[in-house]
Amino acid sequence: MDSSSGAARRRVARRTCVLLGCAWTLWSGHGLAQAQPSEADKEVARGMMEKGDASYDAGRLDAALESYRKADSIVGVPTTGLAVARVLERLGRLREARDVASRVASSKPGTAEPYLLTEARNRAAALARDLERSIPTLLVVVTGTPQAAPVSLTIDGVEVPIGSSAPLPLDPGEHAYGIVADGFLPIEARITLERNERRRVEHVLVPAAAPPRERPAQSSSAPALAYAGFGVGAAGILVGATTGILSMSRAASAKEMCDGTECWPEARSDADSSKKLATASNIAFGVGLIGLGVGIVGLLTSSPARADKQAAGFTLQVTSLHSGAAVRVVRSF
Repeated sequence: MDSSSGAARRRVARRTCVLLGCAWTLWSGHGLAQAQPSEADKEVARGMMEKGDASYDAGRLDAALESYRKADSIVGVPTTGLAVARVLERLGRLREARDVASRVASSKPGTAEPYLLTEARNRAAALARDLERSIPTLLVVVTGTPQAAPVSLTIDGVEVPIGSSAPLPLDPGEHAYGIVADGFLPIEARITLERNERRRVEHVLVPAAAPPRERPAQSSSAPALAYAGFGVGAAGILVGATTGILSMSRAASAKEMCDGTECWPEARSDADSSKKLATASNIAFGVGLIGLGVGIVGLLTSSPARADKQAAGFTLQVTSLHSGAAVRVVRSF
C-alpha cells in the first residue's frame, strides 16, 4: 500500500505530466494515435485528475472513476489509464480493471518518453498480472441429461456457454445463475465468490414429472346407491315398526276375546291378521337392514369428488296375502 506522502508526490507528478505535455505519447485502447490535445484540454484533464484524487481520498470511488475516465478520454496517457484501473480494482470490478491495465501495459512508448509514463506502463503490467491471478472463476457442470439435449446456462442474466472445461472468470461477490433444459426441472441458485477463489459446482438435472392424465369422470352410481339404500332402509324400518305395532294390537284384541277355552269368531280374524302383520313387519325390518347395508357400501365406494346428488324415488309396498304378506321395493324416476 502506498504511503500518503508517496501517493501525494505521484499525484503531483502525474498532474505535472499532464500539464507539461506528456500527452504527446498518446495512448488509446486500440493502440492508434490520436490528435494531440490542446493546452485547454490538458488543463481540463488536470482538473479532472485533481477532482478524481479528492473523491478517491474521500472514499467516493464511483465519482473518482468518472473523473479519471474523463481525464483519460482527453489525454489518454498511461498515468490516467492506470488511475482508472486502480479505482476499478477498488470497486471490485477486477475484470474491467485487468482489461484497462492490460491496454495500458501494451501501449507503445513514444520517442523520448518521460519516465513517469514508462513507470505507469510498468505498474499497469504488474497490476494486470496480479489481477489475472486474483479474478475468481466458476465452473458449472451439469449432468443427468441426454448428450443431445440442449442446456442453457445464464449467469447474472447473461447466457454463457456450458459444457466447456474452461472456468468462467467473474468478479468477487454474489452471482445468480440458472440452468434450463427441455423436459427437466429448472435450477436457480446463488453463489458468492471471493478474490482468488476457484469454484466448481455440479448439478444433476431431474426429469420433470409427466403431466397428470385426465381422470375419467367418476360415476355417480355409488352415491346414488347409497341414497337408495338409506332410503329403502329407512322405509323398511318405518314399515316394520308400524306393522309390528299393528300386529301386537291385533294379538292383544284377540286375546281379550278368548276366555281360555273358547274364543269369539272375531278373535280368530284378529289372530290371523296379527300373524300376517307380524310376518310383514319381519320382512320390512329385514329389507330395512339390507337397505342400510347397501347405503353404507355405497358411501364407502363413492369417489372423493362430490357425486351428483340426483336421487331416485323409492317406495316400499307391503301387500297382505292369504298366507302372509309381500314386500316390494318400487323405484320411481
